[in-house]
Amino acid sequence: MKRSFLFISVAAGMILFSCGSKKETDLEMREHKRYDAILFEKSKGVFTALNSEASSETNAVTEEKSKLGYYLYHDKRLSKNATQSCNTCHNLNTFGVDREATSAGDLGERGGRNSPTVLNAA
Repeated sequence: MKRSFLFISVAAGMILFSCGSKKETDLEMREHKRYDAILFEKSKGVFTALNSEASSETNAVTEEKSKLGYYLYHDKRLSKNATQSCNTCHNLNTFGVDREATSAGDLGERGGRNSPTVLNAA
């Protein structure tokens, strides 16, 4: 019983390993590109262009609010140990991300995820 279980496990592993390393054929690649094009066309009906400003009738964007937002976004005093600002991980000069596989927390320890972009977030 143990031998047959071991044999089946090894055989299954070999099959899975060999399938994982299989390269896509030209036909499969063309099919994926066609499917991507279909999804892209469908998405145009769901998603629309973003507004240039996140303003509303009850909360208008003003120069004063923009300046305050800028200062708060870059203020390290707001972090747990006053060493990081929002811009540390969501750097506006690098499209709102830190370009790292995982982001360092307030103690410099790497977490399990990276910092998502803040561009177009309102």
